[in-house]
Amino acid sequence: MSDPAGLTVLHVCECLMGGTASYFEEIIPAQIARYGAGRIALLAPSSELAAFPTIEGLVRLDYRQDRRSPGALARLGRAVRQALTIRAPALVHLHSTVAGAVGRIALQGLRRRPPVVYCAHGWMIDPDRETKHNGALVAMERGLSRLTDRIVNISPHETRFLAAQGFDPARMTLIVSGIRDRAPAPFTIRPDSDGGPIRLLFIGRLDRQKGFDLLLAALRHVPPGKVRLTVIGAALKGGEPVDLSHPTIDHRGWLPREAVAEVIADADAVVMPSRWEGLPLVALEAMRAGRALIATNAGAFPDLIEDGTTGLLVDHHDPRFLADALARVDADALRRMGLAARDRFVSRFDADRMNHDLLALYDELMLPEARP
Repeated sequence: MSDPAGLTVLHVCECLMGGTASYFEEIIPAQIARYGAGRIALLAPSSELAAFPTIEGLVRLDYRQDRRSPGALARLGRAVRQALTIRAPALVHLHSTVAGAVGRIALQGLRRRPPVVYCAHGWMIDPDRETKHNGALVAMERGLSRLTDRIVNISPHETRFLAAQGFDPARMTLIVSGIRDRAPAPFTIRPDSDGGPIRLLFIGRLDRQKGFDLLLAALRHVPPGKVRLTVIGAALKGGEPVDLSHPTIDHRGWLPREAVAEVIADADAVVMPSRWEGLPLVALEAMRAGRALIATNAGAFPDLIEDGTTGLLVDHHDPRFLADALARVDADALRRMGLAARDRFVSRFDADRMNHDLLALYDELMLPEARP
């Protein structure tokens, strides 16, 4: 971190995998195009930053995180303050819960504190999440919000529940996530059914939020030979071990984004049994590819999916949710839903709109008189 060149935006992230990494791949190139090479930096754990795709003009800053521990959090706080001292960014954008909390606390007491933007990418205080001591977490997040110049909500669902929990509307901006309409694999229309099993795809962390345990339980109620499930992703470091020995499962681990697009193109539908979500980019990637979604009726999914038209909304509390959903459709019906989902993506979830709004917010906050 010895290069004295100043930054326009410093992004800080403590868990750089899955949807958050995809979000950076969408926003960072637009910011480099706007502010110039060497003016945008990403601070993340060294072990995860090494696997992040190369983006020309991006400054990569790292810190050591062997596992999530008090020592690692302290190193993250020091890295944030060091980046502020040496790099002097005009604005800091914090991503996800841990970096959001550590970053905002670390920035206090500085003689010059730049504007701070925070994006949760899925809130711990989401009412769909079964969290103990939720009242204390809400109070903590409300307190941290007062150390934030602007909270970026990525879906209307987030804006609704934060307003209901007493967050200041003046500190919140809705910028719905989007992705570029240029898949690494060309858009292809899924052929008519060949009478084989329905090809389902799960993408994401194999953890409680994403509901992978619910999907494994739901598979037991699906008739043998009805589906084939491809799984892209893995459990988090230190997470519970996951049994992937089910005969219908083809586990691929984490794949590069371009390889994920190819697997999506081979699926009839993408299944997302999440217990809570902000606005998952996997859902947008499926819609962009013209694939139907089978997702829970929680979080942002009702804002994304028109049940029975662009996909299916299911109740994850019902262990038969997958069998019941598949009883409503066949592969050809999923194909028609996928084409409707593609139309919905084109009209609502374009990355150019997201980047325009995010850059406009940055420009507003970098003017001192415009700060809250």
